[in-house]
Amino acid sequence: MEVIKRGAEAVLYRDGDRVVKVRVKKGYRHPLLDERIRRYRTRREARLLSKARAIGINAPRVIEVDEERYTVVMEYIEGVQLKKALNRQSLHLMEEAGRMVGALHRYNLVHGDLTTSNFILKDRELYLIDFGLGEVSTSIEDKAVDLVCFKKSYFATHSDIPEGWELFLRGYTSAFPDAEKVLRRMEEVERRARYL
Repeated sequence: MEVIKRGAEAVLYRDGDRVVKVRVKKGYRHPLLDERIRRYRTRREARLLSKARAIGINAPRVIEVDEERYTVVMEYIEGVQLKKALNRQSLHLMEEAGRMVGALHRYNLVHGDLTTSNFILKDRELYLIDFGLGEVSTSIEDKAVDLVCFKKSYFATHSDIPEGWELFLRGYTSAFPDAEKVLRRMEEVERRARYL
């Protein structure tokens, strides 16, 4: 298997048409706490992926979960990151990304690491990957923080096409009836962040 990504939380290996995600041990945590956290996050990520697919979100299919080895095996999405595919000709994809996030939030799923790197364009369809920091939450604040993180990463990476953010918001509000509450809270979160 080839290593395709080393992150703070896990190492991803490609094994043909599958991805094997292994959560890594953290030496600074007590061993029992570390095991508990890795096991919980492994189980949670698999559940979030399955829930996202159940509500119609294009996300990797979970093939196998091994909580004792802190491993999730899922389908490999062959495509290009939205981060690399996005330009003025493909800006319509931002509206689709917004619809996807709006649908997640409508069903109380929070991604936790929204960036254009975690959207994959495959056969002209967007897929959302890496739910490793996600959670189930009814909190307006959690959903607002999800959007603040995405907005920050979007403008840090795609400042030359700011109109993409407006398209994202259009898609988001079309898919989520309570979008206005989240957007108001997002403004509050941004104001608080400015004073930190």
